[in-house]
Order: sequence, then C-alpha cells, then structure tokens
Amino acid sequence: MVNLIIKKAKIIDKNSKWNGKSVDLIIKNGVIVDIGKNLKSNYKEIDISGIHVSNGWYDIGADFCDPGTEYKEDVYSGLEAAVSGGYTRVCVSSDTNPPISDKSSVSYLLNKSKGHLCDLSVMGSLSKDTLGKELAEIYDMKQSGAVLFGDGDKHVQNGGLMSKALQYTKSFGAVLVSQPMDTSIAGAGQIREGIQSVTMGMKGIPAIAETIALHRDISLLEYSGGRLHIGDVSTKEGVDIIRKAKKNKLQISAGVDILRLVKTDRALEGYDVNYKVYPPLGSSADRKALVKAVNDGTIDVIISRHKPQDEEEKKVAFDHASYGVISLESLFGLYGKYLSKEIELSRFVECISHGAYELTGESIEGIEVGQKANVTCFLPEKEWIYDNAKRKSKSSNSPFIGEVLRGKVLGVINNNKTSLKS
Repeated sequence: MVNLIIKKAKIIDKNSKWNGKSVDLIIKNGVIVDIGKNLKSNYKEIDISGIHVSNGWYDIGADFCDPGTEYKEDVYSGLEAAVSGGYTRVCVSSDTNPPISDKSSVSYLLNKSKGHLCDLSVMGSLSKDTLGKELAEIYDMKQSGAVLFGDGDKHVQNGGLMSKALQYTKSFGAVLVSQPMDTSIAGAGQIREGIQSVTMGMKGIPAIAETIALHRDISLLEYSGGRLHIGDVSTKEGVDIIRKAKKNKLQISAGVDILRLVKTDRALEGYDVNYKVYPPLGSSADRKALVKAVNDGTIDVIISRHKPQDEEEKKVAFDHASYGVISLESLFGLYGKYLSKEIELSRFVECISHGAYELTGESIEGIEVGQKANVTCFLPEKEWIYDNAKRKSKSSNSPFIGEVLRGKVLGVINNNKTSLKS
C-alpha cells in the first residue's frame, strides 16, 4: 500500500486548483488525503528538489507484440517499459499476430495485465484480422473493454467499408482510428519523397499518399457521421486538412508521435535503420507545422509509437529493414532535450495525459483531496543517459540509446502501488 508525503511538488494538472503551485501531498492507501503547504506526516517522505507531479501519463500508440511475437515485447515487458517512461496507462495496438479482432482477444490482454502498476487498455481492430475486407466485431469488443478501433499501421483502403464503420459505430459512440496512407501511391517507398530520398537513392513516399487518404476519410466522416481519430499525422498538408475539419465542427481528433516532433528526414543521412518509421519522417517544414499544431490544439495527443523490432529485422540493408522505434522509456527525455523551448511543459503533459483520456472516454482521477493517486513524478531539467543496460523493453531499436537526454521520470503512483523511490 502507498503511504507517503511528497514535499514541495509543483503540480501540473490543468483541471486542478493547485495547477502551477508548489505544495505537499499526503497519500494514504493510494488516496490523496491532503494537499497544502508545510504539511506534516509520519509517512515515508519524498523530498526531491524540483519535483513535479502531474496526472498519470497515458499512451495510445504502443505495440506490445502480444500475442504472436512476444520475443520482441510482451504485455509484462511493455508495461515495465511504460512505468520506466512515466506512464500509468497504455492502449496497445490491434495489429498483433493474430490481430485483436474479437472479444476473446480483448479479454486475453486485459486479464494478462491485471494487477500491474500500469493499466492496460486495448485497441480492437476496425476490420476483421485487419485485412480491410469486412468489419470486425466492434460492438462486442467495446462491450468487452476495448476503447479504440483501428487497424494499427494499416489504412482501410476500402472506402465503402470505412463509411460503413463510421455509420455503424456512431450509435454506440466508438472512436475509430485511421492511419491515412493510400498504398497505391505509397507503393514500395521507404522514406518521405523529397530531396533526402533523391540524395540517398531511395524510393520515396509522397506526402500526397497521406493527404489523399485523409481527404477521403474526412469526407466519409462528414457524410456518415461518427467519431474519427487520426493516429499519427506526419505532413504539413495533413495538419492543414485536420485544422479545417475541426473548424467545420467535425468529430475529429489527431495524434502525432514524438520522433517526428524532434527529428526530420535529415536524420536518415547515415542510413540509420532506427530512424526508419511509418509514416516516414518528413521535412523541416513538416516538423514545424506539427509543433505548431500541438501548440494550437489541432493535435490532441502525443504518442510514443513504441514499436519493438528484433535485431534480425533492423541489422539489414535499409530497404529491407522493418519500420519502428522503441520510445516509451525515452519520450519525456526527448521532449526535454529537443522540444522544451518550442512546446510549454504544461501543454506537453496535457497531450500525454488528459488528451488521451478525453479521447477514449476513460476516467482519470484529478490531483485533488479524496481522489485516488494516479500520478507521474518527474524532474523536467534533470539530465540522464538512456542506458541500454537499464532498458526495460525487450528490444533495443532506438537511435537514442547511449544519448544524454533531459527530463527524468522519478516514478509513478497508481493502483495503490508505486515505483517512486526517495
């Protein structure tokens, strides 16, 4: 059971009356029982200069490879990596092997994660087995606890099926997730089409492959109704399309992954396969547009897009390497090192906590007296080395391992458990 007092903690919680203030928190049996200045308690004391406390972080963009490829990651290792990165909840992707396409597969994941410090939520597939041919058992999966529905990295190429999904799910409020990409245009492209693809001699994926698919999905949303979330927008043009759709009062939200906020396709100059991600990294103009979209609210959530790959899938020629990077454990450190001057801390934390909860409709306890403690504790200015030996993920496909990052997670409190040490 968690009984402790956190001294002089700066609160980062947009919904709390304590937001932006430095106060003491007393937690008894996992519940916040007092907040204020100069509090006294016989409980274990956490007194760390500069400590910040926010609502527990929630990632809706992780792949735990479970079931099917547990040698890369599984529910247990994935949740440990999440805790290490400051998360108290993660929604795992549907495109496993086999995919999460029925209520039994949803129940399998929820049951396997029970009792952990970090909670697990599930994205069910939109189409059966993520094949894009017929609808999956969306209603049954929602009744079993799935909170989002999409085909992971796959875009539903069949417009009729997407329209049917939007029409069908609006009656029970399901949120559909789309990763827009017209595969007939993307073809065998490896990186974003542009100067970098020409310089490297690689087949490029043009930005229009994303924007055409995005235009289609938004047109279908306007026609059919329903709720649509764009999983990971990657282009300046895509941002403009989403911004316009929001102004038109459509039920649409959007996410972006941390890597494309901190890096561009210039990172690929050394053919580092750990920068090979999907959708591909874009230009400097794309990155700046994405940062602006986070700041103005066009983008609602920032995700890890944690996608473990084993060495055999990465230590090959670039055009044969699998897409993906692990990022749950490094996300906040990347923000501190690369983004803290462009995105305010409060906004960033909102995008990795409240934004996800508001999207899925799951409840989160606020930082107020009487609420269950679901919090992340961190030091925004603390530098640390992303040490491969201390990695919790089973996989090591990250270009940042060994790098000095800024922004250290101290621990989390959730489910009357904690990883926080004095």
